[in-house]
Amino acid sequence: MTTILALSLLIAISTPLAEEAQSAPIEAAREGTPAADAAPGAQGTALVTEAPVEAQGDLAGGIVAVVNGDVITLWDLDSQIQRAGADLERLTSEERSARRQEALTQKIREALVIGQAKDMGLSVTEVEVDEHLARIQRENNMSSVELEENLKRMGFPNLHEYRDVVRNEMLKSHVVSVRVRARLKVSDGEVEEVMLRDYEGGATEQEIHCFHAMFRVDAFAPVEVHAAARARLASLRAEIVSGALTFDEAARQHSDDVTARDGGDLGWFKTGTLEESFEKVAFKLPVGELSDLVQTPFGVHIILVTERRRIPISDTRKADLVASVRDRLYQEKYLHAMKRWFDQLEENAEVK
Repeated sequence: MTTILALSLLIAISTPLAEEAQSAPIEAAREGTPAADAAPGAQGTALVTEAPVEAQGDLAGGIVAVVNGDVITLWDLDSQIQRAGADLERLTSEERSARRQEALTQKIREALVIGQAKDMGLSVTEVEVDEHLARIQRENNMSSVELEENLKRMGFPNLHEYRDVVRNEMLKSHVVSVRVRARLKVSDGEVEEVMLRDYEGGATEQEIHCFHAMFRVDAFAPVEVHAAARARLASLRAEIVSGALTFDEAARQHSDDVTARDGGDLGWFKTGTLEESFEKVAFKLPVGELSDLVQTPFGVHIILVTERRRIPISDTRKADLVASVRDRLYQEKYLHAMKRWFDQLEENAEVK
């Protein structure tokens, strides 16, 4: 019932901006803004004063950075980490320090992007936030009371705090639309080049016969649960590599998936039919070679590809492939452009 809610929270608190192309709450760009063609950072110099995260000790609320006059505290970092599912009390001091440093980097980048939104005169109204929350409730068949209960379970003490997160995510999406997305284009020639290289111009495509073994882990489970599953699967993988178990035996005896009864056999697959992170590894894997651990929203996997073949492409399938290739090329350009934009934002920031 909470799938859409969980996705929205994931965007807000744990997904780098470079991955927001398909999932940000609002996609529409405010392209009529006069600042739309200015270089990142050109609308104002960001002042960032950053102290080492651990320099504040464990004092709740200790200031760790100031960005454009906005204060980032240790409490802000710890709250973000806990909403992502980690139990700070169970982390070692080294793990806690690393998590805080990651959270600080995200917070600083967020502040720089929000600063851009203010410089560009962008804003998000209360009505827009209301509509976003109403959509969450509608798509999850959830009452207002149930929404607040779910938010509390995910680390938000009240609805007001979540509204602030939603507002910031919308602002960030507006800025990214103007500064990055509006400037990207994939040409027909670029698409044709990939079709010729990978699909013989649209005549044939590759299929793989794929097996896997997995330990199922909820995407929002605590980090310790994910770590334990990865450790168990790494041990199982080592047994396969050493010859103590065959892949078939390992999958039948230990895998959490329904394919365990068939030795992990998933069958034959074309591109675009498997979960993205799983597929990316599977189609690059040499026949007979066991993959490293692969994380997906369903859990952690090891993959084995036993056969490859090429099959004819129908006209309908060709049209789908062309659209898929165009989308993939756009995503690659988007990630590259986001990195370049972030680099420019940070270069234009005055760091003290």
